[in-house]
Amino acid sequence: MMVSATSTTDNQIEMHLSTSTKHVGILQLLAGYEATIERGLKTFTEVGNALLAIRDGRLYKEKGYETFEVYCRERWGMSRPRAYQMIGAASIVSTLSTMVDKVPTSERQARELTPLKGDEKAILEVWREVHEEYGDAVTAATIKRAVINRAKRVKRERRAAAQQLDPVPETLPEDITILTGDMRELGTSLTDDSVTMVFTDPPYAKEFLSLWPDLARLAARVLRPGGWLVAYSGQLYLPQVMNTLAEHLTYYWLAGLHHNGAHGRLFRPPVFQAMKPILVYRKLPVDYDNWFCDLVESPAGSKEYHKWGQSVEPVRYLVECFTGPGDLVLDPFLGGGTAALACLQAGRRCIGYEIDAGVADDARRRIGEYYDEEKNG
Repeated sequence: MMVSATSTTDNQIEMHLSTSTKHVGILQLLAGYEATIERGLKTFTEVGNALLAIRDGRLYKEKGYETFEVYCRERWGMSRPRAYQMIGAASIVSTLSTMVDKVPTSERQARELTPLKGDEKAILEVWREVHEEYGDAVTAATIKRAVINRAKRVKRERRAAAQQLDPVPETLPEDITILTGDMRELGTSLTDDSVTMVFTDPPYAKEFLSLWPDLARLAARVLRPGGWLVAYSGQLYLPQVMNTLAEHLTYYWLAGLHHNGAHGRLFRPPVFQAMKPILVYRKLPVDYDNWFCDLVESPAGSKEYHKWGQSVEPVRYLVECFTGPGDLVLDPFLGGGTAALACLQAGRRCIGYEIDAGVADDARRRIGEYYDEEKNG
């Protein structure tokens, strides 16, 4: 069969046009991604996703670049590590956007979560943790600390699973009692008018507001006449919390815990948050024999034993201001045992409730380790 020269030429032209069209299409695609990058960091997620597409599609080769690294450096003045930071941050936002409404608002915030990349559960856990504690005041620094502290907790849990962790002490110092369970149930065993001070740090998120009425009722029953409720609180729902406490106890003072180091940042309202409210209430009758400073300095909180852990020093100061040696302090939200340790150091008795059995065991280990160290010099 003879093929005409004209037919052969037409086929060649068609193939050439097809190749050219494909090439033009790729160049147009590349141009679109590059236009996104040229807009800068208007949205860092777009930049990261554009870089990812260019890398994975090897689109940089269409402009004669041999490698993605060379492309980033010569086209954008961007080092390879920086490009991968942008890609990683965009990936974190993409992961979170499928699970929560609020996602990191800056590339720095998202970047601090990249050590957890590939573990969606961990990413979600840390992001929710910092949002529950700081709300809109979340910063890259707070996320970084949460990631580091989570790594410490995971390491400790793995050691425990491998039976390498010190066993939970069978007995604690006689003045310290740590019970596992819900404070609404455990509190029923306490005698009326038996506690000198309730010190506690409940969770701050909106979903936990329902705990404050139960806390107030428990404190009103178990505090001795003239006893104290001293509680840390978040700012966002402070009016509701204070109104709840005032239904059962008498308002005494509003103090503040000053955080040294990096401050949180709120956007609605726009505030650099440097202090945490300390709510001071009393059970009648009220006298005025206890001097204290209403601005308490605090070093960075310790998150090793609990994701919301606070420093021991300010708790010990408050315990010493409002109680005497041998007095009983109750912490219905003990967490990692900060209040128990402060009481042990100050020579006070303490009963702590913790609903999470693993966290309660960590608190027992913490108290046991400290007590052993002190006893053995």
